[in-house]
Amino acid sequence: MKRLVAVACLLSCTAALAGPERWEPNIKAFEAADAKSPPPTGQVLFVGSSTIVGWNLTRCFPGLPALNRGFGGSTVADSVAFYERIIRPYRPRVIVFYAGGNDLAGGVSPRTVRDGVAALLRRVRADMPLTRFVWVPIKATAARWNLRPIEQQTNALVADLLSYDWESVVLDVDSYTLGADGLPRLDVLRPDKLHMNDLGYDLMSAALRPYLDYQVPTRLGLASGASTLR
Repeated sequence: MKRLVAVACLLSCTAALAGPERWEPNIKAFEAADAKSPPPTGQVLFVGSSTIVGWNLTRCFPGLPALNRGFGGSTVADSVAFYERIIRPYRPRVIVFYAGGNDLAGGVSPRTVRDGVAALLRRVRADMPLTRFVWVPIKATAARWNLRPIEQQTNALVADLLSYDWESVVLDVDSYTLGADGLPRLDVLRPDKLHMNDLGYDLMSAALRPYLDYQVPTRLGLASGASTLR
């Protein structure tokens, strides 16, 4: 049993640390879809790992102009690597970003995850200084409960980072992923105890919805000063 656990850990670490080129088929599929039906700019863009992939935007946000560019199993570094192909072309008015859990499960440090989010946001701010950036913190799950201390550390580091960015929002996820006993709610998770079920997505969507009506303001003189990221 110990050997099986060790092998599983090794595979997880290897997947998280592998290069972004493994996602090339996913990215090309997005580009093919865009070529067939070019999406308009100014939408709400959802990007990140499997939590984004499983988010049914049509069901959760009917009538909202939104685009899903999640690729399951990805890390923060993967989204940074493909920024020019899955974020910048859409010029979104709001970016909803979820990633980091796979990074930590693969042995990446909280500080490295934080630095990855900083790298991504710097690129966003260089091109879209007033686009709203919504960070969905790494959610508490039963499957990764052993990682919760470093998940909380990561969430705190990213929240501190984003406190220096005028147009960033940190979503509250603990209110609907943790029960009154402080443990992960199983009723919001699929049987794998890792991914959200429909109830989980409904609660998360309700928490997120007030931040999605944002319109990019016209603020003269702030094109290079909307962020003081460290």
